[in-house]
Amino acid sequence: MNSTRVLSIITVVGLLLLVTVPLKLADRSTAKSTLSRNLHQAIVAMLASQGFDIKSGNIFGDFVVDAQHDACHLQLREAKTFNVDAIKNASKDARLAFEYRGEIWESHPTLRAIISENWNRFKWHFKMDNSWSPVVSVAAKGTCEIGALPWQRIATVRAD
Repeated sequence: MNSTRVLSIITVVGLLLLVTVPLKLADRSTAKSTLSRNLHQAIVAMLASQGFDIKSGNIFGDFVVDAQHDACHLQLREAKTFNVDAIKNASKDARLAFEYRGEIWESHPTLRAIISENWNRFKWHFKMDNSWSPVVSVAAKGTCEIGALPWQRIATVRAD
Protein backbone atom coordinates (compact mmCIF):
# COMPACT_ATOMS: atom_id res chain seq x y z
CA MET A 1 0.00 0.00 0.00
CA ASN A 2 1.49 3.34 -0.97
CA SER A 3 1.63 6.36 1.33
CA THR A 4 -0.97 8.32 -0.69
CA ARG A 5 -3.59 5.62 -0.13
CA VAL A 6 -2.78 5.41 3.60
CA LEU A 7 -3.04 9.19 3.88
CA SER A 8 -6.41 9.10 2.08
CA ILE A 9 -7.74 6.44 4.45
CA ILE A 10 -6.56 8.40 7.49
CA THR A 11 -8.16 11.56 6.11
CA VAL A 12 -11.51 9.82 5.53
CA VAL A 13 -11.48 8.27 9.02
CA GLY A 14 -10.56 11.65 10.52
CA LEU A 15 -13.42 13.37 8.70
CA LEU A 16 -15.89 10.69 9.83
CA LEU A 17 -14.78 11.15 13.43
CA LEU A 18 -14.96 14.92 13.10
CA VAL A 19 -18.54 14.70 11.85
CA THR A 20 -19.91 11.93 14.08
CA VAL A 21 -18.30 12.53 17.49
CA PRO A 22 -19.85 15.99 18.08
CA LEU A 23 -23.26 14.59 17.08
CA LYS A 24 -22.91 11.74 19.55
CA LEU A 25 -21.80 14.14 22.28
CA ALA A 26 -24.73 16.45 21.54
CA ASP A 27 -27.15 13.51 21.71
CA ARG A 28 -25.67 12.42 25.04
CA SER A 29 -25.83 15.97 26.39
CA THR A 30 -29.47 16.28 25.32
CA ALA A 31 -30.30 12.90 26.85
CA LYS A 32 -28.57 13.77 30.14
CA SER A 33 -30.43 17.09 30.28
CA THR A 34 -33.76 15.35 29.71
CA LEU A 35 -32.93 12.66 32.26
CA SER A 36 -31.95 15.26 34.86
CA ARG A 37 -35.18 17.19 34.26
CA ASN A 38 -37.21 13.97 34.55
CA LEU A 39 -35.39 13.04 37.77
CA HIS A 40 -36.16 16.46 39.23
CA GLN A 41 -39.85 16.07 38.35
CA ALA A 42 -39.97 12.54 39.80
CA ILE A 43 -38.40 13.71 43.09
CA VAL A 44 -40.84 16.62 43.40
CA ALA A 45 -43.83 14.35 42.63
CA MET A 46 -42.68 11.70 45.12
CA LEU A 47 -42.16 14.22 47.93
CA ALA A 48 -45.40 16.09 47.19
CA SER A 49 -47.33 12.82 47.40
CA GLN A 50 -45.90 12.38 50.91
CA GLY A 51 -47.10 15.83 52.04
CA PHE A 52 -43.83 17.76 51.80
CA ASP A 53 -43.75 21.48 51.03
CA ILE A 54 -41.24 21.84 48.21
CA LYS A 55 -38.90 24.53 46.93
CA SER A 56 -36.61 23.94 43.97
CA GLY A 57 -33.51 25.78 42.91
CA ASN A 58 -30.19 25.39 41.14
CA ILE A 59 -26.64 25.18 42.39
CA PHE A 60 -23.97 25.43 39.70
CA GLY A 61 -26.52 24.41 37.05
CA ASP A 62 -27.76 21.32 38.92
CA PHE A 63 -31.17 21.17 40.56
CA VAL A 64 -31.66 21.09 44.33
CA VAL A 65 -34.97 20.20 45.96
CA ASP A 66 -35.65 21.48 49.48
CA ALA A 67 -38.56 19.76 51.18
CA GLN A 68 -40.17 20.34 54.57
CA HIS A 69 -42.76 18.24 56.38
CA ASP A 70 -43.36 18.92 60.08
CA ALA A 71 -39.94 18.66 61.79
CA CYS A 72 -38.27 16.99 58.82
CA HIS A 73 -36.22 19.00 56.35
CA LEU A 74 -34.73 17.26 53.32
CA GLN A 75 -32.44 18.48 50.58
CA LEU A 76 -32.15 16.25 47.51
CA ARG A 77 -30.05 16.49 44.37
CA GLU A 78 -28.47 14.27 41.81
CA ALA A 79 -25.25 12.91 43.29
CA LYS A 80 -22.88 12.66 40.38
CA THR A 81 -19.65 10.92 41.31
CA PHE A 82 -17.59 14.09 40.87
CA ASN A 83 -19.76 16.27 43.15
CA VAL A 84 -20.05 13.98 46.20
CA ASP A 85 -17.46 15.95 48.19
CA ALA A 86 -19.30 19.21 47.52
CA ILE A 87 -22.54 17.61 48.69
CA LYS A 88 -20.86 16.35 51.87
CA ASN A 89 -19.45 19.82 52.59
CA ALA A 90 -22.83 21.46 52.02
CA SER A 91 -24.52 18.94 54.33
CA LYS A 92 -22.22 19.21 57.36
CA ASP A 93 -24.97 19.51 59.95
CA ALA A 94 -27.32 17.03 58.25
CA ARG A 95 -27.47 13.24 58.06
CA LEU A 96 -26.40 12.32 54.55
CA ALA A 97 -27.58 9.25 52.66
CA PHE A 98 -27.79 8.25 49.01
CA GLU A 99 -30.72 6.75 47.12
CA TYR A 100 -29.77 4.32 44.36
CA ARG A 101 -32.17 1.95 42.60
CA GLY A 102 -34.84 2.48 45.25
CA GLU A 103 -32.61 1.76 48.24
CA ILE A 104 -30.92 4.02 50.78
CA TRP A 105 -27.13 3.76 51.06
CA GLU A 106 -24.89 5.26 53.75
CA SER A 107 -22.19 6.08 51.21
CA HIS A 108 -22.21 6.85 47.50
CA PRO A 109 -22.37 3.55 45.52
CA THR A 110 -19.66 4.81 43.18
CA LEU A 111 -18.54 1.60 41.50
CA ARG A 112 -22.09 0.32 40.96
CA ALA A 113 -23.22 3.69 39.59
CA ILE A 114 -20.29 3.95 37.16
CA ILE A 115 -20.86 0.42 35.84
CA SER A 116 -24.59 1.08 35.52
CA GLU A 117 -24.05 4.38 33.69
CA ASN A 118 -21.68 2.76 31.19
CA TRP A 119 -24.13 -0.10 30.60
CA ASN A 120 -26.93 2.45 30.11
CA ARG A 121 -24.83 4.37 27.57
CA PHE A 122 -24.30 1.14 25.66
CA LYS A 123 -28.06 0.50 25.64
CA TRP A 124 -28.78 4.11 24.60
CA HIS A 125 -26.30 3.83 21.73
CA PHE A 126 -28.06 0.77 20.32
CA LYS A 127 -31.53 2.14 21.12
CA MET A 128 -32.26 -0.87 23.34
CA ASP A 129 -33.48 1.18 26.30
CA ASN A 130 -33.53 4.81 27.43
CA SER A 131 -33.57 4.33 31.19
CA TRP A 132 -31.11 5.45 33.82
CA SER A 133 -30.57 4.66 37.50
CA PRO A 134 -29.46 7.91 39.14
CA VAL A 135 -27.84 8.36 42.53
CA VAL A 136 -29.64 10.97 44.63
CA SER A 137 -28.14 12.55 47.73
CA VAL A 138 -30.53 12.96 50.64
CA ALA A 139 -29.48 15.40 53.36
CA ALA A 140 -31.87 15.13 56.30
CA LYS A 141 -32.29 17.45 59.28
CA GLY A 142 -34.74 16.93 62.11
CA THR A 143 -36.92 13.89 62.66
CA CYS A 144 -37.00 12.28 59.24
CA GLU A 145 -37.85 8.69 58.49
CA ILE A 146 -36.14 8.63 55.11
CA GLY A 147 -36.30 4.84 54.96
CA ALA A 148 -40.10 5.03 54.89
CA LEU A 149 -40.30 7.18 51.75
CA PRO A 150 -41.27 5.49 48.43
CA TRP A 151 -37.81 5.63 46.82
CA GLN A 152 -38.83 3.14 44.12
CA ARG A 153 -40.60 6.03 42.39
CA ILE A 154 -37.24 7.59 41.50
CA ALA A 155 -35.19 4.39 41.16
CA THR A 156 -35.29 4.53 37.36
CA VAL A 157 -35.75 7.55 35.12
CA ARG A 158 -36.46 7.53 31.40
CA ALA A 159 -35.44 9.97 28.68
CA ASP A 160 -39.00 10.11 27.25
